[in-house]
Amino acid sequence: MLKFITGNKGKVKEMTEILAPIKIRAVNIDLEEIQELDVYKIIRHKLKEAFKHHKRDFFVEDTSAYYQAFNKMLPGPFMKWFLYALEPKGLYELAKKLGDFGAEMRTIIAYAKSPKQIYFFEGKVKGRIVKPRGKHGFGVDPIFMPQGSSKTLAELKGEGTEIYSKFSARGRGANKFKKFLLYSIAKLI
Repeated sequence: MLKFITGNKGKVKEMTEILAPIKIRAVNIDLEEIQELDVYKIIRHKLKEAFKHHKRDFFVEDTSAYYQAFNKMLPGPFMKWFLYALEPKGLYELAKKLGDFGAEMRTIIAYAKSPKQIYFFEGKVKGRIVKPRGKHGFGVDPIFMPQGSSKTLAELKGEGTEIYSKFSARGRGANKFKKFLLYSIAKLI
């Protein structure tokens, strides 16, 4: 069974739904995260920390949100702390004060088949920061409206995983990961 190392229950629920029928087991470990703008340095550090607990067949994930007004550099990987300090409503107010609602979400999934076989899957989606709407999802879902939709991720989440995953960075990255896993399994048969 594939292990997902994370302390975030919302991420576990999403990844379980998106990766189905592939079975995953959540390993509740809040991995140490370095403070860095380069998301690949962050995900590699998460892998290093995860290898202290498991040696193979696990994955880790990191999702960032970037405001266009901050040259697509912030909040970035610091979004967890921006959310903690400002909450979704405050993040919307920040975009409003900056006068630029453009944003991008980015997810990196790192799968460790073994210490020497590591694969990365990235999902990106451009969109806008809007007033909080929707009751589903978590994090920035209530304030992020992806390009091509008139609904926030929190509203799309209420319409089901298949629709949500087409518009979310995590969903796009997870679907690439799922195709890789299914192809790998098919090769073994």
